[in-house]
Amino acid sequence: MYEILDHTADIKIRITSINLFDFFKDLISALKYIINYQDEDQLKIEKQNKKNIKKNNIKIILSDSDDYQKVFNFISKFIYYLDAKSLLITDVNYINLKEDKWEISVKIKKINKKKIKGYLKAPTYHDFKFISNFELEVIIDV
Repeated sequence: MYEILDHTADIKIRITSINLFDFFKDLISALKYIINYQDEDQLKIEKQNKKNIKKNNIKIILSDSDDYQKVFNFISKFIYYLDAKSLLITDVNYINLKEDKWEISVKIKKINKKKIKGYLKAPTYHDFKFISNFELEVIIDV
């Protein structure tokens, strides 16, 4: 579950989930909601994506020293792929937790950035609260 909270000049998100897998699914859903991507040719793109299923998955490795930083960097990577590569992370396939890193396999799709209605700049450390493994509050610069 995610909520969009009122915050001046930026957007504040609260994520509350029952496990780490759902946490990342909820986080991705919240970020997708903020950008409000509108694609009229969605059915055509989905058919093309099904043909190239392996090409539509990437692994994100988060090897930061603590979970707090791993989550922060995941948000940054979401924005990087969107902005620099025109790739939208759409869902989570699996999460592999190792001693010092998280390996997250995500689904992606190529998008037309002109159809994005909202823009994400970066997560902020101000009021960043990774309360537990499944709860987060973060302010996103938009």
